[in-house]
Amino acid sequence: MKIGKLFHVFLFILALAAGAFGQAKTITEAEYRAASNSAYSQAANVARRVVYVFTKYNSGAVSEIVETVTETQPPDSSRQLTTRKKDNVVTKTETIRVKGTEYQRVNGGRWEKEDLTKGRFMIGDATDTDSKSEYRLEEVTEGGEKFKVITEQTRLNLQTRTTFFEQKIFVDGKGLIRKSMTKSMNDSRDNLVFDTVTTYEYNPKDLKKITAPIK
Repeated sequence: MKIGKLFHVFLFILALAAGAFGQAKTITEAEYRAASNSAYSQAANVARRVVYVFTKYNSGAVSEIVETVTETQPPDSSRQLTTRKKDNVVTKTETIRVKGTEYQRVNGGRWEKEDLTKGRFMIGDATDTDSKSEYRLEEVTEGGEKFKVITEQTRLNLQTRTTFFEQKIFVDGKGLIRKSMTKSMNDSRDNLVFDTVTTYEYNPKDLKKITAPIK
């Protein structure tokens, strides 16, 4: 589906929530996917800085934190810094992509270069599960600004445990995603496994030109 058509579908879905401020409205999976795809597609065309924070828990205590700051200059350049903190060890990974080439180094070491146009071989791990999902749409106000929030809640019944997953996507009046939040819980909704918070800043004034670090 073209981006323009996705955006119009998304606006139609948002219109369904008009007059229901502060109240969640149940929507279908297709409506949720259309709204989500539209928000991400709109963001893909804009220079942006995205901050992603992943926090993992073990018996209620924080066991690992990963923060990734990604700066993107469409159509084909990005710069990323990932900081991982685990067991009192901090690892920093820098990744720069310019057109079809990726450059990466760890902890300030030597840059490694890879041609992405050749593709990568990846192996997926799929498992049959019994799942049930619900989708909602609501309007909220944060910091004086109104957002449409689309939510997915999924319950996965696995052989050894039950997992709950939730994702919230905050979309502004321009149709741009501004924040997303996820969390995963095992067995009960009080047993948190991990959560993530991702924030989006568009056309940041201090965004520097992205260039290859080596030839």
